[in-house]
Amino acid sequence: MEFYTEYLTAIRAELNTAGFQKNEVDKLTSNQEFMKRYSSKNSHFFTDRIKRIKEVYGVNDDKARLLIVSLPRFITINHSKVLKSIQDTYDFSKEQATKIVLAYPNNGAYDHSRVLNDILTNYNISKEQASKMVLAYPRFTGINHEKKIEEIREIYGVPKDWVIKTIMTHPQFAGLDHVKSFSKLQSIYGIPKDKLVKLISRFPGMSGIDNERKLNEIQEDLGISNEKAIETVLKFPSIIGLDHKRALQEIQENYGVSKEKAAELTVKHPPIMGLDHKRVLADIIDNYGVTREKACKLVLKHLPFAGYDHSNVLKKVQDAYGATKEQAVQAVIKFPPFAGLNHQRVLQDIQDTQGEFFGVKREELANLILKKPYISSISKKRHEAFIQIIKMPSVQKMVEHRGGKVSKEEVWKWINSSSGPFFESPYVQIRYPDGTIKKAPVEEAVLEIKTKKARLYEKPLFLKRFRSHLKV
Repeated sequence: MEFYTEYLTAIRAELNTAGFQKNEVDKLTSNQEFMKRYSSKNSHFFTDRIKRIKEVYGVNDDKARLLIVSLPRFITINHSKVLKSIQDTYDFSKEQATKIVLAYPNNGAYDHSRVLNDILTNYNISKEQASKMVLAYPRFTGINHEKKIEEIREIYGVPKDWVIKTIMTHPQFAGLDHVKSFSKLQSIYGIPKDKLVKLISRFPGMSGIDNERKLNEIQEDLGISNEKAIETVLKFPSIIGLDHKRALQEIQENYGVSKEKAAELTVKHPPIMGLDHKRVLADIIDNYGVTREKACKLVLKHLPFAGYDHSNVLKKVQDAYGATKEQAVQAVIKFPPFAGLNHQRVLQDIQDTQGEFFGVKREELANLILKKPYISSISKKRHEAFIQIIKMPSVQKMVEHRGGKVSKEEVWKWINSSSGPFFESPYVQIRYPDGTIKKAPVEEAVLEIKTKKARLYEKPLFLKRFRSHLKV
């Protein structure tokens, strides 16, 4: 025992002389592999190895020592040969090869040809894709992928394709203890397994985060209850991974709002928290030619506006409606939600309803939408409901009483005029025996009333407006 104590004291002294700190010496001398391999070495040996590591990886003394403490074998590895092997295997630059070793020292000890082959076999991906995954998550090289894929598949109850897609999206997902993380998330969010899997699909990174701590942060920073914080995460799971204080500060500074207002905006539309708002406003100003103040107003009026690729938005508007850039810009400025619509579908819906019934050409409908972009927010179902009212026998009789002088063109122009009734309800309210009140298009309501399943509760406001118009 006395001999071992002297032996240990000697190696500790050599390590101290080589520059290792007390905590580093403690870790090394408690490591059996280190003691077996290097306990007989002197300070000159360790100093020389530290110097070599510094030269090859371009690090300082502290980092070189940390690498040795993390992986004692790092002392005797041929590092130039290791970096060359990594470069050749993954088609990395020297800087990239250095990066993955510094991030995960075990990469200095692996047979990377075997590692790469294992990744390619299990994920059925290209070498380029595999290299990107290793670069994104250097520990990816140390995983038993066949075993990990099967583990995730069983815990989540998902097919292998889901596992592979998720890991390719977020390589760190492969390095988690899923038995522990999945169970923890279930207890925190209290949702069924299938819904939790869908939530994780949207943001795999949440599995590796302390969700309890982050939910507490969200509650504190946004001034909301635990239930509301959970609801916010379920809407926008990546919020769990953000620095909420910094994000709120950025919203305050860029839009000139109070902390309370910034929090209110985030609760209303959580994705706004994950954006670079300086870039967002610069993009809006550049594409729409507006002042910074106007750009802020556009975002505050319609929060999703901050997340659009506005160059692409304007191009799609121009292509769909045959518009000039200026026309596209003015339409979006008038009605910011216009920027987020599927314009091909919008134009087709109005063509299938108004266009077909009133005999209006597609080009004229396109011009109408550009001048009055709010019309684009009306659903096809609502357009059809308007037309069902116009086709009602009682309405047609009123037209006949005017000598049939009300043309479809006149009706179409009135409906789409500035005083038109587009936002008056075209739905009949019917009441069922159990007291339930439902809004339905005329044809559906008439059928329900005729079969005595329901009775009339209130006529459509649009019908009242239209009848009033016909009497003028």
